[in-house]
Amino acid sequence: MKDKGRCMGGKRCVRGNVYTSEYYEQKLKLLANSCDLSAAAMGSLIVCKLLDSRNFVRKTQESMNTIEHYWITADFDENNRVIYKQEMVEHIERKIIRHKNEYLDFPRERQLKFSYRNEHDLKLSLLARSCNLRKSELAALSLHYGLDSSEVVMYFQERYNIHPHLWVAPVQINGAVKYIFSP
Repeated sequence: MKDKGRCMGGKRCVRGNVYTSEYYEQKLKLLANSCDLSAAAMGSLIVCKLLDSRNFVRKTQESMNTIEHYWITADFDENNRVIYKQEMVEHIERKIIRHKNEYLDFPRERQLKFSYRNEHDLKLSLLARSCNLRKSELAALSLHYGLDSSEVVMYFQERYNIHPHLWVAPVQINGAVKYIFSP
């Protein structure tokens, strides 16, 4: 039991469940096969990559933040890593009405088990609290957003792809993002 609570490399980690639809699970498996990773590892990488994206943090809060005086900013520290800072602001003009997001309105058919380092779990907690979501809902939102984002898909394929014949390209067909194999 020496390795309990630790992930690869011996670093402390947190494990969590993410519920998704069969549609997004299939997209995750296609991308994971292309990069020669397990679906759980690829999903964890996507969520962590988006949690480290200042643009994703800002866009998520602009559309989902429901707590008027609570805002998270993502800044760089001296080691050029993204850190979150919690701001308590007196007067902010923002949308307070929470609406259904297209990435949260899905049937919860499949359960995936992800592992995060403690720093990403803390970021997930802070951002989820800001958006009045559960951590698993925010993880599902970021996973779905990442699987529909061509920038994120191309980033992981350029970095991890070892099977050129399995290279996938996200294409928008009738308002939905589908993956096709690129020659």
